[in-house]
Amino acid sequence: MPTAARIVVTRIGIHHIYILVMEMFSWRSERTCSAFCTMPGVAAITAPLAANQGLYNRFLAAGLRWGVIRPNKDFAWQIRSLFVLCVAVTGAHGAATVKRSILSVQTVPSHIGLALVRARTAAGRARPPARRGGPRSRRCRRRAARSGQRAPRPAAAAARPRAARSPPA
Repeated sequence: MPTAARIVVTRIGIHHIYILVMEMFSWRSERTCSAFCTMPGVAAITAPLAANQGLYNRFLAAGLRWGVIRPNKDFAWQIRSLFVLCVAVTGAHGAATVKRSILSVQTVPSHIGLALVRARTAAGRARPPARRGGPRSRRCRRRAARSGQRAPRPAAAAARPRAARSPPA
């Protein structure tokens, strides 16, 4: 992962840890009430809901961290893409339903992070290799074997010239 993408994804994760602390542990404080535009009376009533939201933010932060520290690059870009996309969708929904400033605080950085993560994939350096002979082909061979037909030839045999092929069994 390029350094810029790693920095942006890490920053998004740290931001979600900050939101976690605000929602789970300091929901009733003045600073949190002013940040979320809630009154102290409403904050006291909605504290369990906020703690639940904080836990969801913790899961997002954990997923982002997992994607950053994952040593398998072929799998890490998928993890990063998933969790950054989750943050982007959550931010867009929050901007549409709660507060417009969520768009600039959460959605825009996540779109930047997603673009940086996917830019490495588009260059072809982190994309996992294509699967060959997956479940579909095995299922096809089993079905052919049950029906008495000859199973399809493997790709290596199909690539050889016709004269070099052995006769069918």
